[in-house]
This record gives sequence, structure tokens and C-alpha cells, in this order.
Amino acid sequence: MSFENEHHQSLDNIKRQAKRLAKTLDIPLTQAQFLLAKHIYLENSFSDIKTKIKRNESTGRMFLALVSRNNSKEIQTQFLSEFGDILTSIHNSHIATVYSGSARELLMNIFVFPSE
Repeated sequence: MSFENEHHQSLDNIKRQAKRLAKTLDIPLTQAQFLLAKHIYLENSFSDIKTKIKRNESTGRMFLALVSRNNSKEIQTQFLSEFGDILTSIHNSHIATVYSGSARELLMNIFVFPSE
């Protein structure tokens, strides 16, 4: 995959993740983007995620932008190894007060596309 294709795919992925979070929590998209950035990616804003993708920065949880149906084994392994920490981030966030289901179920909705 070319450098430009990977950026485009990552940007599309984070947009879809935010849309799924908005739908799951029944909140406005801008609020979902903020929650995704702050509590799942551990970034200050959704804009910061997009900037890091464009700069090809892969620090922290930026690998989550590559999580998709067709992700590599390496991304799957990294996602699974970070899963517990991401769950903890959700439990300790505003998301836990808004969502009535489990944090695990929420992550699966955002990243695994159960109903698409």
C-alpha cells in the first residue's frame, strides 16, 4: 500500500470509528470525535489525530487508525495487547457514564464492525 493510500485509509477509518461511536452513544458526531480522541486515542482532539496521521506519527495509540476489517496481523496483535489498557481508559472516562453496555462491547462496536 502506498504512503498516500495508507493515510487516506487511516483518515477514513477514524471518521468511521467516530461515526460508530456517535451512533452507539446516540450523541453528536463532534462529541464522539472528542471522546474518541481524548479517551481512546489519548490525544487532545480529533484534529490532533488527523494531524498525526498526515505526519505519519505512530506514537501512542495512533495504530488504532489502522484497525479495520483488512488490517494486518501486526495491527491485530497490537490491538489485542493494548485492549486491556483501552478498556481501562473507557472505564475511567465520561464514556462509561454515557454508555449503558460494557466497555468491551463498545470497543467491539467501534473497531470490529459487528453489524456493518
